[in-house]
Amino acid sequence: MLLKKDLDFPAGHSMDSQWFAVDKDGNIGFFETGQSATMPIQFDLEGNWKDFIKEHTCKISKGLHKLVINESLVNDILSKCKEENVEKLVKNAEEDYFYFEGFIVLNDKVEWQDLMFEESLANDDYEFAILVSEDQKLYYISGVYDFEEIFISVLKAGKIKSCVMTDLSFPYDPRFNIEGLDMIYLGGYEYMSQEWSRLPYKRISNPENTLNISQLNPETLHKLVRFDNISFKDYPNLQPIEFIPCISYDLEVCDLENGYAKLILSDNETEASVAMSLEEWFVALFYACDICNPKKCVFELDSFYCRSKGENPRVILLRNIEYSQSNIDHIQNICSSLDIAVDDWYLTNCIKCKEKNGVETTTPINARFSNCAKNLEREIEIIQPLLIIVLDNESYENLKSYYQLPKGETGDCSFVTINNFAIPLIKLDISTSIDSPQLEKYKTLIKEFLIAYRQVTPRPLVREKY
Repeated sequence: MLLKKDLDFPAGHSMDSQWFAVDKDGNIGFFETGQSATMPIQFDLEGNWKDFIKEHTCKISKGLHKLVINESLVNDILSKCKEENVEKLVKNAEEDYFYFEGFIVLNDKVEWQDLMFEESLANDDYEFAILVSEDQKLYYISGVYDFEEIFISVLKAGKIKSCVMTDLSFPYDPRFNIEGLDMIYLGGYEYMSQEWSRLPYKRISNPENTLNISQLNPETLHKLVRFDNISFKDYPNLQPIEFIPCISYDLEVCDLENGYAKLILSDNETEASVAMSLEEWFVALFYACDICNPKKCVFELDSFYCRSKGENPRVILLRNIEYSQSNIDHIQNICSSLDIAVDDWYLTNCIKCKEKNGVETTTPINARFSNCAKNLEREIEIIQPLLIIVLDNESYENLKSYYQLPKGETGDCSFVTINNFAIPLIKLDISTSIDSPQLEKYKTLIKEFLIAYRQVTPRPLVREKY
């Protein structure tokens, strides 16, 4: 049944997010979400081209990376590097504010180590340099904030023959025309969201020489989203959710019973029902709850504390009501130490109902849980987990009272029956440290439960087409 809902979700992936992907040919694609385009659920990494280059190029020393690019692009950059640009920088050095980001060409008798940039770059978490062409002595420097005086002294000493100012943060977009900057494009496919969020991304660049994973650091490529069955060159418009699980917002028509919403596919014409991510689906259900959100206020995903990086997680992590990003990071670290894959757990809270006007309620926690239990049961019904891990004593007390569980000590295993479905339950307390013997005990116990066979038929990402 299609339910009309005024679900006005703000962009939970932080408005105007960026993400990168690899197609079946190994070519790199850059995606700009705008406020609410679809975005893959598997990955947290966001950033601009500058962040991407730093993350995925090979380090050849502490402050220097290397990027292999084709000869025609090297020649294009060299043609924009001018000696008069060095003269302008020397004059600018006398002013109060000095800044440089861009490409430099060293004089014939000068080597990289002669510049004395290495120590400053090695101790900088943000700025970095790239060797682009050893033969041409062509380097890229992301900024000189922490070694401005050294850079200016190198300029005045004549060690830099020519240069060009640029900003690799910006995508290839003809709308960008920034005075004093030459927009140099490294060759990835670029996709921008269209104004209406239900539409696919629109490709704004079709490079002749594309940036490929063969030019990058093989040890970091597992962090990238992968489109294993398509080539970016064949998709002037691209709706990612056709190929990989995604999250999106501003979904006008939602089938909340089955977790689908309507979007426009990559042909830019066909409307279809596409799978909502677990986070998005559950938040939509909670949004409609008269107890959890009685005023139907606008909220973000964080309001209901859901976290999931997979479509079929086998483990539910259950906590009480606390939320913070540091808490999320702590939970991720614990899951990693317990050998639970990031796409294999779903994090949720016992208590989902909202405080009234931000004022702390006097309603006892167990009474609030009795209101919220039906939403937890709906989550369990949909996910059908092999295991529930309770992360704090308060959550266990809620379950114990409501489902009549035994007293339970940290590390104990029991079963909870919900909707006639008996699920193993392990009680942990993440507020205390877990020593090595305990950790090995938990890992063995969890592994035994997760070995259990469960036949999963994934929901199709695209259901009906209209």
